[in-house]
Amino acid sequence: MTYFNTPAQVAAALRAMADDLAAMPAAVLPDLAVTVDIQASTWGGTDAERIAAVDALSTALVGHPGQSESMPNGTVHHHMSLDFRYRADGLRVAVYTGLTDLEVAR
Repeated sequence: MTYFNTPAQVAAALRAMADDLAAMPAAVLPDLAVTVDIQASTWGGTDAERIAAVDALSTALVGHPGQSESMPNGTVHHHMSLDFRYRADGLRVAVYTGLTDLEVAR
């Protein structure tokens, strides 16, 4: 797995994938659901830094910051609101991170 540290690196990787798809021979494909997942790794920065990253990415991609949520298993995630996960272009986007300091999430 490759880890990225800047929005430009992510954009370059997605452009390269788009170029690969554009270069495919013309084909009729079945209906495709396309999802882009961006996870701020729990070992990459503090909870506050990862929350800020999720908020910045979510705002850039769908116009809304993330939110913290307690999960059924007792962990806390900060993620893009499910209300805004679909972009106008039809892509489903998920931006999220797990939190280790439960006080930061409150």
